[in-house]
Amino acid sequence: MLRIEAAITLIALSGMLSVSARAADATTTDTSAAAPSLSTAAPSAEDPNAIVCRRGQPVTGSRFPGPSQCRTRAEWDHLRQQSRDETMQQQNLGDMTQKPGS
Repeated sequence: MLRIEAAITLIALSGMLSVSARAADATTTDTSAAAPSLSTAAPSAEDPNAIVCRRGQPVTGSRFPGPSQCRTRAEWDHLRQQSRDETMQQQNLGDMTQKPGS
């Protein structure tokens, strides 16, 4: 009888731990997807030389985010534009490689 009670208590505790772990994962996933900017100083928003730190992307197989990255605002803008250009190029290339009548 004591073993049954101990097993039920263990199951209940593990259920509570998994719920709190999922809640913690949900909050970290939501914030990392948005990649909010964390400024180390309070310069004007338009200063291209201002250092902006962003949280790292989640690492596969881990609950923890990757290392944060700090770059100047100009570097972040360049990376964003480069990503947009590459995406546009791949989308246009995809349209050109389709066979007529497909």
